[in-house]
Amino acid sequence: MRCLAVISSLLFSLATTAYAQSGDYFVYAGSYTNPTPTTTSASKGIYAWRFDSKTGALTPIGLVAETVNPAHVWGHPNGKFLYVNHETDSKVSVFEVNGASLKQIQTLSTLPADHKGNNTTAEIQIDQTGKWLYVTNRGHDSIAHYAVDAAKGTLTLVGHTPSGGRTPRNIAIDPTNRYLIAANQNGDNIVVFGIDQKTGALTPTGATGQVPQPGGVYFVKAQ
Repeated sequence: MRCLAVISSLLFSLATTAYAQSGDYFVYAGSYTNPTPTTTSASKGIYAWRFDSKTGALTPIGLVAETVNPAHVWGHPNGKFLYVNHETDSKVSVFEVNGASLKQIQTLSTLPADHKGNNTTAEIQIDQTGKWLYVTNRGHDSIAHYAVDAAKGTLTLVGHTPSGGRTPRNIAIDPTNRYLIAANQNGDNIVVFGIDQKTGALTPTGATGQVPQPGGVYFVKAQ
């Protein structure tokens, strides 16, 4: 199968801590089922492995969810739900985690109902509290914002925030959970947003950085 350029893996026990005790985990990989309109793939969706953190060994489990073009996968901090953005059809899906198996329980659009233009999704993130989920729209050039029901795992669309540039390729939430940075690939910039801790709403802080075609964002504590 043709996997993503960066495999989206989830070690659920590491969701809120930098390090954890060794043990077994499940690793999930989204893979392109139809990379382009004119090509096909042997992939059928999301695949899983058992990962031994003592030895680094992977034991294949196989296909755990049939779904179209799962670009990235992200886990809820409680380890009970998996969230997937579908790159080519501008949707986000929720899967219930039961051991290694996944059960799809919801699928929503990432776009406003009146949007008519082309669009693909790129990145998905959930904040550290597990209350808010964000997906980037390339074409609509926005960040879709959802409220998360932690008990059921389901999403409710709250709204869309302009990404501050063209083609938001990546987003990342800072370690304090107070800010989100969007990397706008064809806008040649990164843009800082404040996260409202009560509503999850994004507000531009006015801080930006200029960089040609940014594709990723990561935080490292300054020494």
